[in-house]
Amino acid sequence: MMSKVKILPILIVISFVFSSSRLRANEAPSSFKIGLDSLIIDSLVSVRAEAMADSLQLRSIYDMEYSLKGNYPNRKQLIDNSKGILGGMLMATGVMMMLPEDMTNWNEAKGKNIFERWFNNVKQGPVVDKDGFVVNWILHPYSGAVYYMAARSAGYNAWRSLLYVSFVSTFIWEFGLEAFAERPSIQDLLSTPLIGGLMGEGFYLAKRDIVARDYRVLNCRIIGKLLVFLMDPVTEVMALVFHTDRHEPNMEKWQVNFPITNLMGQKTFLSFRMTF
Repeated sequence: MMSKVKILPILIVISFVFSSSRLRANEAPSSFKIGLDSLIIDSLVSVRAEAMADSLQLRSIYDMEYSLKGNYPNRKQLIDNSKGILGGMLMATGVMMMLPEDMTNWNEAKGKNIFERWFNNVKQGPVVDKDGFVVNWILHPYSGAVYYMAARSAGYNAWRSLLYVSFVSTFIWEFGLEAFAERPSIQDLLSTPLIGGLMGEGFYLAKRDIVARDYRVLNCRIIGKLLVFLMDPVTEVMALVFHTDRHEPNMEKWQVNFPITNLMGQKTFLSFRMTF
């Protein structure tokens, strides 16, 4: 591609010289000028297409070779994914507080208000909770894998993604939002980042394989899309919200746009696009 970029100015100069000669001597045939102009246009299109292809191929970690240490951080994507995680946590907290206590095991701590309850729960420190096996050793690790994938899909390596899931699960959830309802859980502090991190790296490998096959599983893109969503819901949902495709594009995909407009007929941020 670089050789074409270097040749392009030469072609333009040649075209200018021949065009000037034709204006002065009126000897150059029009077909030659048209052919040379077409060559320049073709060169411009070719250079632009190759530059676009290069930029598209390097914009996602799923286009890189697999590595535990390779780090290609996309901070904007991580911020977007973090917003999605925080929004999901807030909604989950609201729902859990409205459910009966025997379903959530969220015991109300002593305190005049939720802030005093949070302070008392954090001050007393972690405790072994009474949640069942499914909650402690399946759902919490799955949540950790989702947090891990939010960072891994944003280009961060395995170790930084592990730090991310540890921070989110420990300080944002256990000592953060969940502490408004109950004391931090020792099981959750261990299972969410550690088992979740291992599960998340497995999700990452599986998603790489699916993306490499154009999201096709059993020759069906719907199944592939569904599996990718289950393994990396935050990245996939935020990609829809912000109208971005995080992975290598395929112009043969089916795309369906869902524009949501305001009273002035202008598109809003709620608009989204689905690719099949």
